[in-house]
Amino acid sequence: MNRTVSIDSILACCHGFTVKTTDREIGTVVTPIFSGTRLQPDSLLVHLTGSPPSEAKTIAIALITDIDPERHQITLDTDAHEALDESAARQPTPTSPKAAIKETPCASR
Repeated sequence: MNRTVSIDSILACCHGFTVKTTDREIGTVVTPIFSGTRLQPDSLLVHLTGSPPSEAKTIAIALITDIDPERHQITLDTDAHEALDESAARQPTPTSPKAAIKETPCASR
């Protein structure tokens, strides 16, 4: 059965998804971060690969270009250096990322 899943529902439950950039994997989503009553997070808190458990980075959803729920993977439209740079992580986010979403509802994880 093919079913289109909204960006909001995938990002709202993307805990544990791997986060990749154009050049490498940078970490794993700890939790989405919401502001106010929006259904879509503004950013993702990402535990960085190889870092102590207490270290994480906030990544703006505006950097997301692809979400693959079957692989539990999020891809960013930048390299690791730029994604982890303070200015890139704190840039304003639009109401929707420019992401393409593969099929599969988040609830089926």
